[in-house]
This record gives sequence, structure tokens and C-alpha cells, in this order.
Amino acid sequence: GGLNAAVGYADAGALLGSDETTAQLSYTMPMAGGSLKLNMVTIATDGTTETAAESDGRELGVEYSGGFGRVYALSQNTETTTIAGVSTNDQEGTTFGGTYNLNSATKLVYYNQNVDQDGTTDNGDKFSSDTLGVRYDMAGGLRVGLLHSNFSFTDGATPLVNSENGSATRLQVRVD
Repeated sequence: GGLNAAVGYADAGALLGSDETTAQLSYTMPMAGGSLKLNMVTIATDGTTETAAESDGRELGVEYSGGFGRVYALSQNTETTTIAGVSTNDQEGTTFGGTYNLNSATKLVYYNQNVDQDGTTDNGDKFSSDTLGVRYDMAGGLRVGLLHSNFSFTDGATPLVNSENGSATRLQVRVD
């Protein structure tokens, strides 16, 4: 019925404490001539010892796809916490974007990413980027793409020294 779920557990062994637990849940349903997909993933990793930091991650996403292409949005969070409850690493990110089908082989691509860092490590760091491009899929699984990105990085500790803005253009060749 469009529902998929998975749970995983990895035991690090008797001498280590880095056990890992994961869960994934997704649901896909038909909607307005296309399909809507909802997705959630979590991952938790114990510290290597009783007093070591633990790590947790979460991702929530939604995607609508149809004859026009697709649009999507993701929200992600990764956090590392000490045994005393101090957040040493706390990254929160969002991504949204889409593709537009010009024809059966050519697609326009756009996506935006934003990541903020809190916690005691790299507190106040920020990254954002916008990417626009075109992708062409050929027979035999060959894909060629031309993408242009503008980005901005702000270093929370020394914003005037280590921050930067820029752009990059790349040609991608991929074989599936």
C-alpha cells in the first residue's frame, strides 16, 4: 500500500559501546496525476564508552513527482551530545529543489541548501548555496550535466577572516 518501514541495529561488540540503531519510514501515494512521497530516517550511535559522546541524526523529506518533473524538500539534523548533556555538534540543514522536464531526456535542475551549526564546536557557522543547471540523459545510462552554484560560508568564530563567498561551474558525466 505504499508504506515501507525498516529498523536496524548494529552491535559494536562486547568491548566497544558504539552500537547503532536506525529506523526508516516512507509512504508513497498517488496524487493529482503524480505521486507524493513522505520519508523519515533516524540514526542513533552510542558513545564508544559509558562516558563518551552520543550522536543522533534525523531527516524528514517530502517529494512530489509527476509528468512535469519533481519538487522536494528535506530537513536534516545531526547532533553530538556529551554524557553531561552538552551539545558539542548541532548541524541543522534544509534543502529544497526540483527538476523540470523540458523533454524526455533534458531536465532543468535547481536546488538550495542551508546549514547552520550550533553547539560548542564551530558555533555560529553557516553555509548556503543555490545551484542551477541542465541535465541530459542519453541511452545506455549516460548522463551529462552542466551546473552552476553560488555559495556563501560564514565562520561563526572569525567571520571577517575565514568566511567566503563564491561560485563554481561544473560539467558532470555519469554512467548508471
